[in-house]
Amino acid sequence: MSLGSTIRYLVVNSIFGLIILALAKFLGLPVPINLITVIICALAGIPGALLVLLLFVLGFTIP
Repeated sequence: MSLGSTIRYLVVNSIFGLIILALAKFLGLPVPINLITVIICALAGIPGALLVLLLFVLGFTIP
């Protein structure tokens, strides 16, 4: 796997993570969208977005 395809994979994963977070907010979940949640989703992508949603559902707040 070349460096270009790895970078492309990470960028696409990050974009989809941010889309999932925005979609959850659009669908009515009062998930906080702040700097920390955006950074988590941008760095971890889809798993990061799912983690933020899971923590929100379990009652943990992200400042």
